[in-house]
Amino acid sequence: MTSPEPGPGPGSGDEKLRPVQSMISAVSAQVAAMMPAFALGALAVTMRDDLGISETRLGDAVAKLGAAGDVELELWAAQRNVAP
Repeated sequence: MTSPEPGPGPGSGDEKLRPVQSMISAVSAQVAAMMPAFALGALAVTMRDDLGISETRLGDAVAKLGAAGDVELELWAAQRNVAP
């Protein structure tokens, strides 16, 4: 009679990878959320001229993108019971 092979569990080493995977997920989500704001800031001068919008409206757009990224991170953390 052979014993079943152990699956993932306390002794398998998975508990050491979980914080790394969580950190990678959190950083990736934040980068994905903030990338449009950085691209907008980098191209602001040419976009402002092309679209005919003021500096105020452009700053408002960047602020809203940042707020959306913060909300996304908070929701992600709440779903996974981790502190952001």
